[in-house]
Amino acid sequence: EPIRADEWMLLELWPLKASGSRGVYSGSLRSADGRLGVLLTQEMLLRDRKLEPAMLRRIAEYLGVTPE
Repeated sequence: EPIRADEWMLLELWPLKASGSRGVYSGSLRSADGRLGVLLTQEMLLRDRKLEPAMLRRIAEYLGVTPE
């Protein structure tokens, strides 16, 4: 059912499988009154990697935040 993207929404995610730096999650997106708007599935690849300071500054600038 259509729900408004400019109002409060609840995003719920739960893991289906997570191992070996990979994961598959399912979830739902609901409006403030509980109406279901979307069911979703997301596959993730997780990497433990440090970014160079210059790259962190570029990302922070793009996002409009100050890096720590």
